Amino acid sequence: MHRVLIIRELQRLIFDCFLPDFDVETIACAWTESFQKFIPDREARGTLLNLALTCRAFEDSALDALWWAMEDLTPLFAMLKSYREVGNTKLLRGAISTLEVENFFSYAARIKLFYLRGPASISSTAYVRILAAGKRHHLLPSLKYLLSNQSLPDLFIFVSPNLLVVNISNECAEGEELPDETYIRTFNDSLADISPGLVGLRIHFEMTTDCLRAVLSLPNLKYLHLDNFLPNHCHEQLDFQSLDFDFMRRLSSRLCGLEIFGSIDLLLAPGPASQALTFRTLRKINLQTEPMGSIRELTNLFSVATFPALQSFTALPFGHDHSAPVDDLRDFLASLIGATTPGLLSSIDLFTDWHPDFHAKISLSSIPELLRFRLTRLRINFLQDLSADDIKTMSAAWPNLRELRLDSLEGFVFDILIAVAQNFSNLRYLHLDVDLRVLPAPDDVPMVFCHPLGHLAIYPRDDGPLQNPFDFAVSLANLFPHLHEVSAPYWNNETGRSWKDMAAMLKVIQFARIDPRLAQDLEIVIPSDSLCSPVLNRERVETLGSYMALQPLVVLSTPE
Repeated sequence: MHRVLIIRELQRLIFDCFLPDFDVETIACAWTESFQKFIPDREARGTLLNLALTCRAFEDSALDALWWAMEDLTPLFAMLKSYREVGNTKLLRGAISTLEVENFFSYAARIKLFYLRGPASISSTAYVRILAAGKRHHLLPSLKYLLSNQSLPDLFIFVSPNLLVVNISNECAEGEELPDETYIRTFNDSLADISPGLVGLRIHFEMTTDCLRAVLSLPNLKYLHLDNFLPNHCHEQLDFQSLDFDFMRRLSSRLCGLEIFGSIDLLLAPGPASQALTFRTLRKINLQTEPMGSIRELTNLFSVATFPALQSFTALPFGHDHSAPVDDLRDFLASLIGATTPGLLSSIDLFTDWHPDFHAKISLSSIPELLRFRLTRLRINFLQDLSADDIKTMSAAWPNLRELRLDSLEGFVFDILIAVAQNFSNLRYLHLDVDLRVLPAPDDVPMVFCHPLGHLAIYPRDDGPLQNPFDFAVSLANLFPHLHEVSAPYWNNETGRSWKDMAAMLKVIQFARIDPRLAQDLEIVIPSDSLCSPVLNRERVETLGSYMALQPLVVLSTPE
């Protein structure tokens, strides 16, 4: 073995590649359903174990990576001779030697991330005994990331002075009783005293005023996700919580990311200029309150505060005044422009509740403020009537747009999809509501040879199968030659089958473009003229496409 591989720092860099890739912001704002992705999979664990067992020079670094993230502490307690399993409960019976204590905590100190999932099978008495035997205050002294999906008394056992992120929620399956929230609230209240270095916090449960007061006591908090929440099947009354001017003022100097969900009100109103707030480091805002707020509340937010570092803004869904929808939107967009740094805000997600009278009055020309941003991502639902000229105007304003989502009640005509392909040359993700009942002939769809779009999400405005999967596949191949994922809703088996057939045919055409032998076999002629579609032997493409529909080629998924 080369001596360079003996360097511990280099070993750690190599073995860290087996661990999930994430940053503090990602784990601080992650939803419970995604917690598992922060735990290395079985294959990665097996590789790290083999490295630790087969090479003494790798042992310490491999074990550090192997124990870095845990969701079950049974392997840790199983090191003790007094470990016992009685039914479904795991206990400690008998004496614990000093050597065992030292070995236990040497491994416990390797754990940096712990996912407490549901009621633990290890008895609380086992935690108390090992802490007493070692004369320690913290079971996992080096823990940096704590995730939990229920309110459990064991939460306090895992508090560490080194915690950087706490992401906790109180959830239960339908039909189950909601766990006692006393534990999770008390745990939240104690964080400022025990873990003053905390930089990321997500709390997802029924909040009290004390919960919000505890948040303000965290001096180094940078990423905050608040979700005042009760499961839908719980019929208890959920109390609204309010974030007033003083609450926002006390957070304004340190936040980098703010997400507000659930039953929380923003009680902000324009006041004297001397009371204006400045969030100097806030880069991301995500507002999804229930019931929905109003666009005028958003206008108030950006009227009382400035956000010179803001890069991403999300608000959905938000209500509006049906009598003056254009004025409401223009006032909001003007306040957003005035409160942010020109050219820095590059991502906007803004969805309003559906109302025909509201959306019928809004056109791109009626809200010119939208074009003043320099966007790389836009997701909206209030532009219902767009033309090809509108798409050209949008592309001129946002030449570097990479993600675009446009929702429409009736569905845009196919010409809008063509215009997007022709004008947005840097687009990687597109979600579009399209009326697929009337499609142009493939020969009428221009070829765009170099478009980089990889993911297309389409919502057709009818629940039937594709009328002509072959023609649709040819049209998509003309517009997006590098497409690798198509998302579409499946209402029934027949609909799903037609989309799978289309995806398979699309992949056949894509392969034929890069494989001359396949093109020859299928009698596909790829013209040099960019205005012409490929000449296809339809029967052969459909035959091979029916076989390729069984293969994982173009990925089909459900739109988000």
